[in-house]
Amino acid sequence: MSNLMAYFPSVAETVIFYNMNNIFKVILNTIKPFLTSPFLHMEVLGPNEKIWRERILGIMKLEDFEKCEQAWE
Repeated sequence: MSNLMAYFPSVAETVIFYNMNNIFKVILNTIKPFLTSPFLHMEVLGPNEKIWRERILGIMKLEDFEKCEQAWE
């Protein structure tokens, strides 16, 4: 991850965890201060699809997002 941030900072500047249930939201928000830096921003979005879908589609194309979701299945 450090090499990715060093050579491609715009690609690795934001990490978004989406569709997280309440337990994982608490865990990720607890460790968030230890993982973030001036070059890395972390967002934790809950299970409300309207909110996280709007945020994700604001930074990437729908086709790319669908390809990513298919790869994770």
